[in-house]
Amino acid sequence: MFLLAASLLGFSRLRPTVLSAFSSTPTFAEISGYCSHVPPIPAEEFLERQQRLVDTLISLNASAYITEQGPSAHYYANFSSWKLSERPLLLIISPDSSLRPNVTILTPSFEESRAKLMTIPSRKPVSYATWREEVSPYEVAINAISPLAAEGPVFVDGEMRVFVLDGLSKAAPAVPVLPASIEIQRLRQRKSVRELEIMRCANEVGYSCGLRDQPGDLTS
Repeated sequence: MFLLAASLLGFSRLRPTVLSAFSSTPTFAEISGYCSHVPPIPAEEFLERQQRLVDTLISLNASAYITEQGPSAHYYANFSSWKLSERPLLLIISPDSSLRPNVTILTPSFEESRAKLMTIPSRKPVSYATWREEVSPYEVAINAISPLAAEGPVFVDGEMRVFVLDGLSKAAPAVPVLPASIEIQRLRQRKSVRELEIMRCANEVGYSCGLRDQPGDLTS
């Protein structure tokens, strides 16, 4: 008890500027709006990404690319306002008869109205493949892929959850369902000028936060 009291007494005698290092919570107000001058990715760039993906699928003789909500869905379709759940909601991109991107959203029936509220860039109207609770969402997803390419493999995002991948594989026993090939993975690795601007500003913010969050010199 004596040691505790002595410790508290010693702590209370620290200068206010030192105490603030222990008690204050950084607000980072000085970096608010730091990247407001950097424009977001425009719709046209999303369309270009979709076309490059479709061109790659065609070169691989593949049927489609499927991803859940996550970085890849955001990259190809500005799709970031959905949380993962046990009910799959999928982004499906496949070549149409004109070798252009066909964008389809697999959604539970009761979420269709909400899914249609998302702003998804596409050169033609986005298709919505809905599934009811009593049917397999994975069969609905496979059936939504253009029959013109139905014999080619289906590539899925590398971060797709195992049970979703397993469901798609069982729904398409005659078609290989494979993790995205290296050619598809490389598409996201090549950064545009706009992406580099966003990354550069985000890096500057992170660096500033790191300096702001460094503990002060308690001996000064």
